Amino acid sequence: MKRTATVTTQRAAARAALAIILALALAWRLNNIGFGLPSMYDPDEPIFMITALKLLGEGTLNPGWFGHPGSTTIYLVALIDAAVAGFGLLSGRYADVGEFARAAYADPALLFVPARVAMALLGVGAVWLTHALGKRVEGQAVGLLAAALLAVNGLHIAWSQVVRTDIHASVFMLAAMIFAVRAMAGGRLADFLWAGAFA
Repeated sequence: MKRTATVTTQRAAARAALAIILALALAWRLNNIGFGLPSMYDPDEPIFMITALKLLGEGTLNPGWFGHPGSTTIYLVALIDAAVAGFGLLSGRYADVGEFARAAYADPALLFVPARVAMALLGVGAVWLTHALGKRVEGQAVGLLAAALLAVNGLHIAWSQVVRTDIHASVFMLAAMIFAVRAMAGGRLADFLWAGAFA
């Protein structure tokens, strides 16, 4: 009975520690998320934004550009752009798509900030997945330490604040590794399939 209570307390403490780490990661990644706008400091960021708008404007799923490849990021940005435009039109803030396009041209933050927030959330997801992988491989303490280190890593924070494929790809790679470790341990077909899908 006493051991069960101790285990329960340890799990609660680990959950609390992870929640603090994730909150810290989110706060760092959202801090000054609109930096550089209306100009842009990252030369690649406009490529993803313009290509996503092209998908919506032409009504196609072919981005016509596969540089990184970044199609998954481009599709995500296109969905975000459509949601922002849809909300603006449905709320009556913009009379039509043309008026919304003019507003977005005058203030790029209208589209860039929501897309950057999505990248920041993916960055927090990478911190959570790092914890999950570390915990599975070496235990709870290693998982929490790894997540804490990534949460405050300056380079990871910086890439989590711009619209690029780096963090998105990291999330997929971490998920692939988790399922690969699970497949190695249990040999379930579903784990192999998920590892391959994320890879």
